[in-house]
Amino acid sequence: MDSFALYGLKYLFGMSAGPFFFIIVMTQLVFLTPLIFRMAGSYLGQGILWLIMPVWLGLQYIITLTSGSQIPHCEYYFMSWLIYYWAGIFLRRQAVVKLNSVNLSGVGVLCCTSLNLIEGYVLYALTETGTFGTSQIRGGVVLYALSVSVFLMANGSKIASQILVKLGNLSYGIYYVHLLWLSVITHLLPSEIPFPVIQIVCWSTAVVGSYLTCRIIQRLGGKQRAHNILGI
Repeated sequence: MDSFALYGLKYLFGMSAGPFFFIIVMTQLVFLTPLIFRMAGSYLGQGILWLIMPVWLGLQYIITLTSGSQIPHCEYYFMSWLIYYWAGIFLRRQAVVKLNSVNLSGVGVLCCTSLNLIEGYVLYALTETGTFGTSQIRGGVVLYALSVSVFLMANGSKIASQILVKLGNLSYGIYYVHLLWLSVITHLLPSEIPFPVIQIVCWSTAVVGSYLTCRIIQRLGGKQRAHNILGI
């Protein structure tokens, strides 16, 4: 009974499985939202919001590179994700991203993608477990995600496609299913393959495989039923 109650508490607080950490993070961000909007009213407050995650990342780099392992359960802290939440609020408040050059924003995405892959490979080699190199909570990933967001907002009308819309509509289901595909592909890939290649293969396989899985579930159970039961 004690173990059942303990598991119930873990499930409630998003600690019963790795992907559920977002429950805790979203709860923290919901409570912090009034404070975030209050801080957004001044340049000083905006600066602090932009700096919180970089400072937290800097602390993680120091601890990880000196000890060989990441801060335990770092994905459960709002500081690890705040910049995405704040960037979304900031960009929506701006209404329009003042960047009209597809080439300029596209080069930014290309540079950040390259930096992300190089950083992941270096960190994978430097740390004992290699988990920091594949972590979502590092500088290269942040720059890549933000550069893609700016690119899409600045050039949305020029690159709008049904593929992006469909991926967005199924993003919740893709998030849950992608771990299954990642576990399958990582067991099939030979260990001697260069790490950047592994990242590219895992990313593309996870996205395509997860999307097709969600579509199959919708076809078999119906879109409305899949949405009501599984959130897909």
